[in-house]
Amino acid sequence: MARKKRFLYIELKEAFTEAVPEYSLFAPRRKAHFKHLLDAIDYAAGHRKIAAILLVLREPNLGWAQIEELVHALDDFRHRGKQVVVFMESGGNKEYFLACAGDSIYLAPSGNLNLVGLRAELIFFKNALHWLGIQPELTHVGKYKSAGDIFTHEGISEAQQEQIQTLIEDLQQQLGERVSACRRKTKEQVAAALDEGPYSAREAKERGLVDDLLFEDQVISRLESQKLVKQELERTRVGEGFWKRLLTYRRTQVALIVAEGMIASGKSRRTGTPRMICGSETMARLLADARRRKRVRGVVLRVNSPGGSGLASDIIWREVQLTAEKKPVVVSMGDMAASGGYYIATAGAKILAQRATVTGSIGVIGGKFVIRDLLEKLKVRMDSISGAVHAGFYSALEPFTAAERETMRRHLQEFYRVHFVTKVARSRHRDENEILKVAQGRVWSGERAQQHGLVDRIGGIREAIEEVRNLSRLPPERRLRVVVFARKPSFWEMLVPGFGSAALWDSLGDLLRILCEEVLALAPFEIRIK
Repeated sequence: MARKKRFLYIELKEAFTEAVPEYSLFAPRRKAHFKHLLDAIDYAAGHRKIAAILLVLREPNLGWAQIEELVHALDDFRHRGKQVVVFMESGGNKEYFLACAGDSIYLAPSGNLNLVGLRAELIFFKNALHWLGIQPELTHVGKYKSAGDIFTHEGISEAQQEQIQTLIEDLQQQLGERVSACRRKTKEQVAAALDEGPYSAREAKERGLVDDLLFEDQVISRLESQKLVKQELERTRVGEGFWKRLLTYRRTQVALIVAEGMIASGKSRRTGTPRMICGSETMARLLADARRRKRVRGVVLRVNSPGGSGLASDIIWREVQLTAEKKPVVVSMGDMAASGGYYIATAGAKILAQRATVTGSIGVIGGKFVIRDLLEKLKVRMDSISGAVHAGFYSALEPFTAAERETMRRHLQEFYRVHFVTKVARSRHRDENEILKVAQGRVWSGERAQQHGLVDRIGGIREAIEEVRNLSRLPPERRLRVVVFARKPSFWEMLVPGFGSAALWDSLGDLLRILCEEVLALAPFEIRIK
């Protein structure tokens, strides 16, 4: 008797880290990392017994570019003659963008479809800081380098409005194209649907935005009526088992190294949230390890970072360059690879991004926050003794003098022109004057970055691996093993979950230390799509 075909049940309801997740000894070991999810879809696509995927969306914490990459993986699955069914309890823009990769979309009868288009909201702290007695002494290089605007401006500047508006238009166009293709609607109909949202479940069905209103068990029953048996993702072995890895240990390897989070000096570490600090010391060790191993024929550097310390970014860049001198390094950009995140990417042989990736921001910012007035309000007495004219250059008690402000400006300008712009021009095989036209701290979508020559092609992790194959001149029939190179958490990190009050104070300290760096290669904003 032939075994029944199955449908793979994938539930998305939490954050998916780019790297292999780290666990405490008492935390449940769930494989909630992004590449595992992509591998699961690829596995299902090639498995002759898996005929469908049921994708259940419960407000997953995924970025726009991550969703774009998942959509492409699901498209490949469907192109093999298999079906994708999507169920949402409720959903917004990003959930619906992902849902539109399905053949059928079902919404809970009492749910909502919050399809309302994209919006940017910015908060400015200038007046609050003035009231507290905190004086931001920040200088930037680049017309669009607006990372410090939230502290120094009362509202959005013309330059920042220009770049954010362009970015929103690019992302919304991508959403519109996907909805149009999935629901067979014209561009005008999609624009009207965005303007007239949000929708109740009934309204969403009447507008043809979903196929039917069902509970999850009813969706499962429909699949089971097609003689399909449910297969849980958690019980699905994706990739090679221990014995196969042991018997094929000499197989050619591609190293996957993830640069995730704000870039800082020292070791990579947890913050008080699920995010990481991308430490230059840890990244240097991982890259050095990858270039020493003979079976590693190439490296995929996955970057998902808004940048951070200019010094730490430069140290990572150097390690990427040293690795690229021995074996191909291909950069795969995630949701954001901007400023310092783009800086480290320039040492790679090829740069790939998604259309929705936020990248560029070629510019720098630096300075300090002066808290003298705050301390006076708190009746805290201050005295100082200096042994040189500029001994208080980094002090939080004194503002910059005119000479010190000029020194800061000169240092920032030097890093921008001598280090940042020069490295980009060399990487992109362009004249520096051409790069200056698309630099100035401006952020771009991955699609526009490709048009401006800052990115080589549109693609994700899977395409980056194939680029390594091509650059290494490995034949198509040669099987590759992708090995994730990741840091090893300390004993205390494994013993104690990283979400307590102590971890929160540590993360605030990390942020303050990064902000006190003389040169920052930091993106002007962070994108969160709901």
